[in-house]
Amino acid sequence: MQLAVQRENYYSKINPKKFMLWMGIISILMMFAALTSAYLVKRPADPSTWTLFRLPSIFAWSSGFVVLSSVALQIAWFFRKKENQWPLRLMMILSVITAVAFAACQYLGWVELERIGIRLGGSSNGAFLMVIAGLHLLHLIGGLLIMAVMFVKYLKPREQLENLIEEVNPNRFLGLELLLTYWHFVGILWLYLYFFFSHYTELPII
Repeated sequence: MQLAVQRENYYSKINPKKFMLWMGIISILMMFAALTSAYLVKRPADPSTWTLFRLPSIFAWSSGFVVLSSVALQIAWFFRKKENQWPLRLMMILSVITAVAFAACQYLGWVELERIGIRLGGSSNGAFLMVIAGLHLLHLIGGLLIMAVMFVKYLKPREQLENLIEEVNPNRFLGLELLLTYWHFVGILWLYLYFFFSHYTELPII
């Protein structure tokens, strides 16, 4: 009986927004795992429609930018917990700049892929790549929009009364925490896709 009560108390403490976020992340991971698995199965089954190509080097730069953005956001989270506003704002600015650079590199990379003939209606692996990239792009746009909202929130000057209300809010760290979790996820997902396609678009499976 006591164990059941403890378990109920534990689950009641889980913030619903955190729970929904993690359920969403798990669902997205399962989707991308299924797509990349299908990619591996399709390749040896139909090699005649497979085109070997090298990912544009700018994707390596985008990988570096998303790592820097995640690191800056993690540091911003640290300063938010310490209630240190100016370093928090500085790290938020750095995180947004590197996030935009990541998105710009992504765009330039897809333009380069289009130039060399890798498109949705082309080879089988090109079509796979574009579908997966498009899905990742949707999650990237979502992350950028949330980051923009948080950026405005922390850079906007607040009145003393607003600060007092914020300080007594038990969920005052929740918004940034959710953004941090989601953005780390977007970055890790991209790194997985980058290394996956770096290998399996260039080397034949024997």
